[in-house]
Amino acid sequence: MVGELQQRIRAVTDRIEPGAVALAATLTGREQRHMARKFRRRNETFQQDWVALSRAELVEKRFGQALERVETIYGRLDDPQRAVLRQRLEQSAFDPARTLGEMAAPPAGPAGNGAPHLAGARPARSRGARALLRGWVARIEKAPDPAYRAYQETLLQEGCTTFALVHQSTTAAQREQAVRRLRAYQRDLRDLIAQQP
Repeated sequence: MVGELQQRIRAVTDRIEPGAVALAATLTGREQRHMARKFRRRNETFQQDWVALSRAELVEKRFGQALERVETIYGRLDDPQRAVLRQRLEQSAFDPARTLGEMAAPPAGPAGNGAPHLAGARPARSRGARALLRGWVARIEKAPDPAYRAYQETLLQEGCTTFALVHQSTTAAQREQAVRRLRAYQRDLRDLIAQQP
């Protein structure tokens, strides 16, 4: 399932790549500096919102977000179901400082803080811009640091296990609601795809 999701993400990336490269070719130095500032602010916000939290605050914040997402699909969870979710998050390997370290790592170009350097990528240099964009996406998909890749894989497996355990705890009515919700998402996506030129 993870492999299929990665293939779909790759297909979307391949589809938007020409437009992203063309847009990047029009960026001025000023616009690129603006992007770099936005990435720096994103990192500062992540530091304040996640890294600065105590372990208990971190678990509570993640629990609130996860509960909202799960209840969007299944409807209200009862106390034992919530306990399953909370226990999984308490045991999680999620380390916001480690995540921030990767987010703030120098990207493929000199734009800084998570943005590939693509400004001025005129048609004659579009292959270079395309390579930079692909490198940036590849870094997001698969970090160059083997230890960080292992951390990403751990988080991915934790997420899958948590979702499976919560799903196993749901009632037939909650699962029916999930089917209805997911079908609605599917319809919405098909409608969006149909609107594409």
